[in-house]
Amino acid sequence: MNQKKLGVTVLILSLLIGFVLIDFISETQNSGEEDGCFQDEDCQKAAVALTSSHLGIGIIFSLFSLALYLIVFSKSEDFWLKKLEQQRQDLTEEEKWNIIKLMLDENELKVIKEIKKQPGITQFTLRLRTDLSKSKLSDILSRFEKKGLIERHVKGKTLAVFLKPSF
Repeated sequence: MNQKKLGVTVLILSLLIGFVLIDFISETQNSGEEDGCFQDEDCQKAAVALTSSHLGIGIIFSLFSLALYLIVFSKSEDFWLKKLEQQRQDLTEEEKWNIIKLMLDENELKVIKEIKKQPGITQFTLRLRTDLSKSKLSDILSRFEKKGLIERHVKGKTLAVFLKPSF
């Protein structure tokens, strides 16, 4: 739920309950004074009601403070989501490569490094530089393509391999 809406709702509820409690305290004090209740022990109910209503006023002011905080000072979820997205986009090229290195095995890392070194490298040249079999290299490239890391374009009888621009 939006924190500002929640804050306004709590604020309105605390004000309404506060007015009711203040009216209750006023009526209890007036009836106690009219009856002379505070001089003897027969009117303990009025004294207990006044004490509990004062406690209620304390709770109402706490709710009122919480509502003001939610309205004025608290930042919404959208703010934090935007900040998180910006941090994700602010990753440097080196940080991205470090993350990718952690996710790849040795053969996959060899392949991705060679593609980065020479964009548009053919599968045949890539196979020679990485010392991988045709099937193993094709399997790795297919997985990279499914993950959206590379794209392959026909170049003669073989395929040229490029890193995706977003990568």
